[in-house]
Amino acid sequence: MAKDNKKTLAISKSLKISKAQQYTLLEVLITSLLLGVTIVLSIWLVKYVVFNNKLSAEYGKTIRAYEDTIINIGVCNPGGDKKLSDAELASCDPNSINIQDIPETLRYNVLVEMANNQSLESVARESQAVCYDGNEKVDFSKEYQKATSDKEKEQALKMMSMCSALRVIPDALPGQENLEATMASLNQIFLLTGTEPETLSADDQEMAVVEDEGAETDPTKSSSLQKIPITFSMKAPLVTVQKFLENLEISIRTFHIKTANFEWSNGVLETTVNSDAYYSNDLKAREFDKTVYGGDKATAVGSSSATTGVTTTEEK
Repeated sequence: MAKDNKKTLAISKSLKISKAQQYTLLEVLITSLLLGVTIVLSIWLVKYVVFNNKLSAEYGKTIRAYEDTIINIGVCNPGGDKKLSDAELASCDPNSINIQDIPETLRYNVLVEMANNQSLESVARESQAVCYDGNEKVDFSKEYQKATSDKEKEQALKMMSMCSALRVIPDALPGQENLEATMASLNQIFLLTGTEPETLSADDQEMAVVEDEGAETDPTKSSSLQKIPITFSMKAPLVTVQKFLENLEISIRTFHIKTANFEWSNGVLETTVNSDAYYSNDLKAREFDKTVYGGDKATAVGSSSATTGVTTTEEK
């Protein structure tokens, strides 16, 4: 009987030890599972924080790009700190800004420095009679400063472009493609030289190629400068050809010679020239989208990405 009791007690202890081992093993499994889940969640959280930091940095760059665009153009006066607060941006009125308070901006460079540039003025045509008050030329930059309404300011700007050195710019670089005006400019050079062209034409096929190339350019690097390919030929004595090239060189309208072929024939010089004339499309702030990835690049599965807008500005 005693032996049976001891045997029963031993079996009971063995069962208790086995159950304790099972509980311990179960605790280890649960702990391992929780640790694994914690590690996975920690890694995901770290990646999430890093991704959001990258996204916040790109948003910050976008905000700075907008702010720099506004400041560089001269739409608002940033003050001494060169920063625009939300309150300053909300109260900004471009027509109430004193141009002298926004130096080194596009607006200042155009309305002050370029409008009074003596080098531009030296090649300009004579001012129209409306630009004078008696024998004295009107300073429309001062008229702009004194203007109190948008209409008066608009009129002052119009007269400034007509009566200051700024009027040279549309002559040198037109704001639109105008083949007839381009041909007329080149023909005027022939008239000043005292000769006539044998042929004068635009390369339509090359113009089409130029337009296609412009449509495919990177929006962050695209340019408003466009060209008109012009081909012309002439037969004249050497002295006349030399005079023509000199007049072409000093012309306010640029004609860039790409290739030129000269041949003597019956005592005259036969000249064939391939050249480019230029014009400018409207300048605009260009917006584009940039995708931000959680890693260095997009992945096929489980990729994290977001898109932020960025603005670039072109200036002449």
